[in-house]
Amino acid sequence: MDILLWGSIFAAGLLSFFSPCVLPLFPVYFGVLMSERGNRSIKIGKFEVAVLPVVRTFLFVAGISTIFFVLGFAASLLGQLLYNPYFHLVLDDSKIEKITHNGSEQMKLVIGLVNIGKESAANIMIFPMRKGLENYIRTLNEKKNSYFIYDYLSQYFAFPKNSVTFSMVKEIPKDNDGKFFNFINFKIRFRDLLGNLYKQEFEFGYDNYIVKRFNLKSSSSVPCLMARIKLYLFSYYLTAFI
Repeated sequence: MDILLWGSIFAAGLLSFFSPCVLPLFPVYFGVLMSERGNRSIKIGKFEVAVLPVVRTFLFVAGISTIFFVLGFAASLLGQLLYNPYFHLVLDDSKIEKITHNGSEQMKLVIGLVNIGKESAANIMIFPMRKGLENYIRTLNEKKNSYFIYDYLSQYFAFPKNSVTFSMVKEIPKDNDGKFFNFINFKIRFRDLLGNLYKQEFEFGYDNYIVKRFNLKSSSSVPCLMARIKLYLFSYYLTAFI
């Protein structure tokens, strides 16, 4: 599959060289690249090939290809920053409540994620911070995680400016008068409409005895591209060559 992909890209690059926009430039190419023969030549059967024009041609093609490759890469990176899905953490103190679950008192925290990007996100999922189903959430000041998913994501897609929510619970400790304070990490994975896969991490703080609400110190990392779909990769390189 990879051989077919790269072969198609190379063939597309060759075909683009013979487009109507390029044909008028042929005399200029030949005039500049073959204006001097140089002193060295190679005999191939009955033919004698000058080395200097061949070297100039290869360097010219390599330079043009590099420039278009860099321009295409820069345009793709800019498009990712401006138009890809991008989630921002939304914390509402009114969504904090005490519940009784499995015979114990627990604190329930509802977490919101709003898509502030300019493209829709699909196949959204909460992903473990490390291996194990009990490791979807990581706390920075606890050796063992004490937070668990209660309500999973409200939906698995998000249009621009749309939100998804989920909730987590923590059992209220019986010691220390039930007081606790934590900084919490979690991450999600999602795809854009082209099928490219991203991950994004979030962090927030919460306590039930000082401010008794979400901490103002929260952060939403920049989405990280994990896997680019091959169809998009093909179109990207095709655009760069053309």
